[in-house]
Amino acid sequence: MSVGRPAQAFDVAPFRLRSFSGAYAVHAGCTLLVATEPAWTVAKTTAMVEETLLAAGYRTPIASVVHFCGGVPGAGSRAAMVSTLARSGAGQPARVASISDSGLLRGAMNAYAWIAGVDMGAFAPGQRREAVDYALAPAPPAVTAEALAVFEQLYELAGVALP
Repeated sequence: MSVGRPAQAFDVAPFRLRSFSGAYAVHAGCTLLVATEPAWTVAKTTAMVEETLLAAGYRTPIASVVHFCGGVPGAGSRAAMVSTLARSGAGQPARVASISDSGLLRGAMNAYAWIAGVDMGAFAPGQRREAVDYALAPAPPAVTAEALAVFEQLYELAGVALP
């Protein structure tokens, strides 16, 4: 977890990203992203992080769930995410759940979490509920059910069928 503003619960209504292919929302302090971008570049990644930070009012989320439905961020894009967050003063969420159909990416996420000492879980597309539960633990079931419903709205906004 990075140093930044303290994490807090807040909401941002679901919307389709303009700078990047995907949709974004925040529910109960958990950022939710369905990323359909086929080719992550440093410029697109930076613009997407800046757009979501602006929408979130530069607040630090409690947790994050992201589903990589298109391409996946390479090393340059991952570095751009971290540096853009650091420049903003917003901290990184304490817990992250990543969803991907790539077993290789899920393995890499788990390895990164172990090496970096971050609380990150990797999930298959059919494990949306488990990913949201993981990210928001120990939130009450009603809160995670609401977050899951918001997350599932993002698939429609992003033009992706629910897995």
